[in-house]
Amino acid sequence: MVFVRLYTGEDGQSHFEDLDVNESAGLFSKVLAATAIVFKNDNPTHLLDWHPAPRRQYVITLSGAVDIRIGDGTVKTFGPGDVFLAEDVTGQGHTAAPKGNWIRAFVHIEQEKGPVSFAGQYFRAGVGAMIINREGLVLAVERADVPGTWQLPQGGLEKSEEPLAAVLREVAEETGILEGNLELLRALPEPLAYELPIGLQTAKTGRGQIQYWFLLRFHGSDSEIEVKKGGEARDWKWISFYTLLNSVVDFRKPVYRRLAEEFAPYLS
Repeated sequence: MVFVRLYTGEDGQSHFEDLDVNESAGLFSKVLAATAIVFKNDNPTHLLDWHPAPRRQYVITLSGAVDIRIGDGTVKTFGPGDVFLAEDVTGQGHTAAPKGNWIRAFVHIEQEKGPVSFAGQYFRAGVGAMIINREGLVLAVERADVPGTWQLPQGGLEKSEEPLAAVLREVAEETGILEGNLELLRALPEPLAYELPIGLQTAKTGRGQIQYWFLLRFHGSDSEIEVKKGGEARDWKWISFYTLLNSVVDFRKPVYRRLAEEFAPYLS
């Protein structure tokens, strides 16, 4: 069985995420809310060109097959019994190339395009780290799920965790840098918030994050930096913060501009 999530990344492109199909997986043996189910057997024989999903929905192939292509050229084939969760309701979307008599069921889990329905509106509490080297360059990491997207290390606060402890934990998990190689220089006096675009909001993320930011100086060797073990990043580099600011995704720019104002004396 193939079970895949199709979602819009920060680059506006659709991406695949393989979902767990083991017996203990979170999506199994539980009641999932749905608003409608639609069966289709119109037997399309032509390519369905680039389009975002019309709503958040499960697409279950009953017979035949379909090739789903995303912007980077990746193609996944879904046959009988395979499922994909279509959440790429914004951006370029995907194409669909039916193979044979593609009969499928659409299980709607949200009314049309719009924000995810939460039990209550909220912003997730988190932390962020601006790590500088001796030259005043900042450590940027490339997201594993959205290649080409660079940002400062960040993450969520765990229950009963203080912000400073959280940022040191996140830095260690995401970059491999241990506390002993870091010097705390400054803490931003106020938390900063950003709101995710509607298509990126989930029950886990809420509307976005409200973050405590810290300026840290790295005193170790570059050989100690290892981003791939954490699974959230695929690469890293030292870069001028102002170069990063110009290229970062738009919804993060106000946060990064505030960091530039507060930490400017330390930046090259």
